[in-house]
Amino acid sequence: MITIQKLIERLNCSEVYARKFMIMCNFDQNLIREELQRQIHKRETTPAITINKPLEEITI
Repeated sequence: MITIQKLIERLNCSEVYARKFMIMCNFDQNLIREELQRQIHKRETTPAITINKPLEEITI
């Protein structure tokens, strides 16, 4: 069973976010597992910082 404390540990989030996460999933354990996997995958594959290199200046 996934509890609020387990969500806090797995997502490294606040208690308020974990409670809203549970409410959003209607306390359905299967839905919570699916969404938790989705969130963890998203955090692992999304870069933390996006580096945008400025365009080179053209001097004539």
